[in-house]
Amino acid sequence: MIKYKNKVFEKYIDNKDISLKIKSIAEKLNEDFENKEVLFVGILSGSIRFMMNLLENIKFSYEYDFLKVSSYKDMNRGELSLELNVNKKYVNNKDVIIIEDIIDSGKTLDFITKHLKLMNPNSLNVVSLLIKNDMKSKCNYYGFEIDNKFVIGYGLDINNLFRDLNHIYIKKDEER
Repeated sequence: MIKYKNKVFEKYIDNKDISLKIKSIAEKLNEDFENKEVLFVGILSGSIRFMMNLLENIKFSYEYDFLKVSSYKDMNRGELSLELNVNKKYVNNKDVIIIEDIIDSGKTLDFITKHLKLMNPNSLNVVSLLIKNDMKSKCNYYGFEIDNKFVIGYGLDINNLFRDLNHIYIKKDEER
């Protein structure tokens, strides 16, 4: 159990299950993108841990870069802003795979997808460790579909805290 301010989080997804799911996603990517020019675009900062563990299991040659979009302040969604951009020459005519930690409302992903499409990728696919709110239609590959609650750990944070946790924790409902 993790406590932060007046919030309580309980273990939700164990690290062993995360590792198995990542290997499964990598196997699918290895089948689908063998012999293609692939650029993985990690969305900073939450996706780094997932991305590095995923790429360890990729068997084809690839390039990678990062993009940073800010959308959260504390546990609330705010305005989107692009803080770090990929180089257009790396995206042009490549099969681009966006790597996200979580797809929540889809707002951030829509922003990123629209931005990258302007750079003329050959294809654009999305991999996310977690999806919420029935976001399957926005994601080509995903690990876990989760409840519509706030999660931390394994790269996911509150104000840059708790990214280092090995498991994923979910916010408990308020006791009445």
